[in-house]
Amino acid sequence: MIEEYPLYLATFACGVVLAGIFLWLMQRSLKTLTSDSQPGYSLLTGMLLRLVVVCSVLALILFLLGTTHLLGAVSGFTLTRIIAVRNIAFAENKNRA
Repeated sequence: MIEEYPLYLATFACGVVLAGIFLWLMQRSLKTLTSDSQPGYSLLTGMLLRLVVVCSVLALILFLLGTTHLLGAVSGFTLTRIIAVRNIAFAENKNRA
């Protein structure tokens, strides 16, 4: 069990990197939303791209390493998204005051 701790940390880090890619792709698709001639198509394409990237990496972790490592990656992904959304909301509230 103790021998697998570096692998658990690696899958957690993979989840953090995956969340960073997810948030970067979301920011990129939302920035092009205002200047695009077909904003609905751009929003749908960006959402599908993010979904494919996240699900394919998580499925790869599941099939190669198992459910416990998948849990580590999902927790890294979720924790990063929670922290990012919290920081963005805090910055917006600070700008309003």
